[in-house]
Amino acid sequence: MSIFDPEIRNEYVERINLLTEASQPKWGKMDVTTMLVHCSKAYEDKKKKLSLLNILWLRLTRKKIAVGNEPYRKNLPNPRAFDIITTQGFEAEKEYLINRIEEAANRGEDFYEGKEHSVFGKLSAEQWSLYFLKHLDHHLQQFGV
Repeated sequence: MSIFDPEIRNEYVERINLLTEASQPKWGKMDVTTMLVHCSKAYEDKKKKLSLLNILWLRLTRKKIAVGNEPYRKNLPNPRAFDIITTQGFEAEKEYLINRIEEAANRGEDFYEGKEHSVFGKLSAEQWSLYFLKHLDHHLQQFGV
């Protein structure tokens, strides 16, 4: 399963398109618009404002979840640096997330091979794909799609 596979990518986009402003979470505190913003953050190349201690803690505790076989747990808290303060509204955030997914796929596997993640360090293209898809799947399940 790879984000670089158009069929897989389309399945995820179709699931995103099933969301509505009225979609309610099965767990957690985020509303649907905040979740879309949160998921988009995974595709952005921006450095996170985290302390070295926080980065080390995340690498030790979250990397195996993000890019390994361990599933995401429900209600896993995020560091404060990942808090969402503002949004552009549901439709704009949904479109933005879909565009980030397409952009990542269009960059291709070669772009991501050995690329540095701001928290997890160097990842293979396969790990990047798994990170993108597992995180997105977790939150889409959170909202029942």
